Amino acid sequence: MKMTASAAILALASVLTLAGAHAAGFEPYPGAVPSPELEAAAGQEEVQIGIDPSEGTVSYFTTSDSFDDVLAFFLQHGHEFAMPPMPGLDDNGRDRGLAAAVTFGADGFKAVPTGVRVNQAFVIFDDAEDINESSDWLTIIRPVVFGARSGDGIGWRFTPVRTENATAIVRMRRQ
Repeated sequence: MKMTASAAILALASVLTLAGAHAAGFEPYPGAVPSPELEAAAGQEEVQIGIDPSEGTVSYFTTSDSFDDVLAFFLQHGHEFAMPPMPGLDDNGRDRGLAAAVTFGADGFKAVPTGVRVNQAFVIFDDAEDINESSDWLTIIRPVVFGARSGDGIGWRFTPVRTENATAIVRMRRQ
């Protein structure tokens, strides 16, 4: 009987530990630094980060560490969201193409590829299943691609100008 009670306490402690680890939430990546340049570029739509700052607080960081190292760190604190591929781009999981243009029409939206590829992942820190429902999530992107973006009301165009060999960490917190 004593063995059973001990086993039950150990099992309960394990479950609580796992639940606590999953609900740990965001922790800053060691060595990542705030990126005023990335924040300014996002405000001018010079980078494709897919986050609307009007929805909440956006924080921008960069590190020279690899995409895989950064992703592994954040997966200890949250769970990955698999972003669906964008129609017209040859997305393959975390290996994604950047769009040169996105148009919106009767058949939905369609992208035209730039030929530039990035590694990109999304990590959710709350219990939401989707980033559209999450109030605390981030995207990790490597390399960081700066360019010129313009819109015409029915879509937009992006022309890559330079690529920075860094990993960007962009966190979104909705109020």
